[in-house]
Amino acid sequence: MWTDEAATWFSSIQPVSHFVRNSTYVDVVFLPYYLFMHFWLGVSQSLWWMRLPSLLAGTATIAALVLLARRWLPLGWSVLAGLLLALNPLFAEWTIQARPYTAATLFAVLSTAALASAIDRGGTLRWVRYGLASLGMLLLHLVAVFVLAAQLVGVAIVRRRSAWAGMAPTLGCVAVAVSPLAVIAASETRQISWIPPVTPLTFLHALADVSGGRAEALALVICGIIVAATVVSTPPSSKRALGFALCLAWGTVPVLLLVLVSFLRPLYVARYAVVSLPGVALIEAMGAWRAWTILTAPGRTRGTPGPGTQAPTALGSARQRWAFVTATIAGAAACVAGLALLAHTSHVLRQRYVYDDYRSAAAVLSSDLLERPAPVAVIPNWSGVGFSYYATPPAMAHALSGQAIRAYNRHLLDWQKVTLGSGTGEPLQRSSVVSWPIGAKPDAPPTRCAVGWVIGRGVAPSRTFIIDGSSCRLSRVHYYGLAWVASAGG
Repeated sequence: MWTDEAATWFSSIQPVSHFVRNSTYVDVVFLPYYLFMHFWLGVSQSLWWMRLPSLLAGTATIAALVLLARRWLPLGWSVLAGLLLALNPLFAEWTIQARPYTAATLFAVLSTAALASAIDRGGTLRWVRYGLASLGMLLLHLVAVFVLAAQLVGVAIVRRRSAWAGMAPTLGCVAVAVSPLAVIAASETRQISWIPPVTPLTFLHALADVSGGRAEALALVICGIIVAATVVSTPPSSKRALGFALCLAWGTVPVLLLVLVSFLRPLYVARYAVVSLPGVALIEAMGAWRAWTILTAPGRTRGTPGPGTQAPTALGSARQRWAFVTATIAGAAACVAGLALLAHTSHVLRQRYVYDDYRSAAAVLSSDLLERPAPVAVIPNWSGVGFSYYATPPAMAHALSGQAIRAYNRHLLDWQKVTLGSGTGEPLQRSSVVSWPIGAKPDAPPTRCAVGWVIGRGVAPSRTFIIDGSSCRLSRVHYYGLAWVASAGG
């Protein structure tokens, strides 16, 4: 478990009335997900059970993508699209995390499929399905609104004016339904205040993020050019033109908008682009299929018997050989790219932890406390959440969780990094001291800050820091990813 998963666990196990009330100042964008997880964790709080919904959603996303691709591609190439999504390192990473991003991606696939069906066949019920799928996507991840923008761009590219009659009222109803969540979320700017500013190089980083690597990014660009050329050369009224345009926009527009908006307010984080990954996989599969049909077309044409068929000329034979060689090279390059994706994905699946190794840190803290019982300072006050999941004995886990619950219910739970120094000091509400053994009291007020241990996340202060107006010094700081445990004294 890492910090964001700790937030999922901690928020979801609170009474519904508590986290609904507290969502007005923290994590309102995840309120529907936390409501679902509250009942899901009522069965078990094991980490594998906590992550299971994301895994099931990721599996369903791959299956739904294959079915969607069948509208525009042969079966084998549709399966390839599903495999490319499954092998995408970014998708694999968030399919095994207790966060809502893959569930939102599933609804993005369902939304696009419902839109394509509604445009091709019409009918009120199909537009209702499109609206419900889009609403589910936004309730799980508001940033997925960029997927809806991509759909509008895709429809505009092929000039399907008849589609606006269904899309406009449907998206209007979706906007009304999601507006309360969006209005509250707009006021919670501290939730994204940690995101760093972007630069022009962020466009290249984003391309590598969604494609899986630098070599894969080049392949994606080539496939994107092929798909764009196909859209331009295909009659706009055809089903294939609509599909290729939707997928081209789906794989590019959300990421571009994320980066562009980030120049006004930093918003780009790789995981926010997960909803565009099915579009990326479709671009790659469509580009590969189109390249294959073009390269093998001369061979098929020359080999077709019929009246007037002439014996292969030297020029025809040369074209056939060139097509065969080119197709072979393209196939080999595809295999190399697939192996590279597999290597990157296997690395993601093998990593022991993401950012924070709370399990190892809590084990060290618990062992030290058994040898030398002493109070524990928690900096900032939410750092104890991840530790409390793994801490032993249960009394310590309860104490760490309890201090976070008190701060949470008083609207003082701070999920941001706290900078400590030797100046005026941080207010006590942004840090806390957990007595250990439970109920232990300091002998005198001057020793109130003479804590035995300090736990936190991020960069630990290397010099004197302040808790409740008293000076403390750290020594023996041990890092476990971003989580840390240190001994301290007055």
